[in-house]
Amino acid sequence: AIDVGQRKCWLSSACWMSKSRCLAVASSSFKINLYDSSFTPSPIVPIPHIVHNEGTPLCLGYAHPAHETDGRTKEMLMVGDHNGYVTVYPFDDDWMDPEGERSDNSGALKVIKSKAIRHSYHSNWVT
Repeated sequence: AIDVGQRKCWLSSACWMSKSRCLAVASSSFKINLYDSSFTPSPIVPIPHIVHNEGTPLCLGYAHPAHETDGRTKEMLMVGDHNGYVTVYPFDDDWMDPEGERSDNSGALKVIKSKAIRHSYHSNWVT
């Protein structure tokens, strides 16, 4: 176990998000922590993360550009979990902007969670 998001847990996957230049790291704490390209999280500001309580995230995939039905393109992070589900998290262009209510007091990114698409592909682990 190593420190991820300021606590010890097991890492299950990591994925470089080229458009936003950040590293997504899935862990056994049911979170996907997001690190900017400096990889030096500030101890004052919580590290942004996605809470993935539906299952332990086991693998990550990334797509950009991913085309929306209205013609826009987005970054998308795909998460496979131990329950056989794949969850797709679409990211708006301004998801890293500090303006507005994008997180709760824990640092979780609320704006991404509300747009997640979850679908069962298997009855067992997606790795």
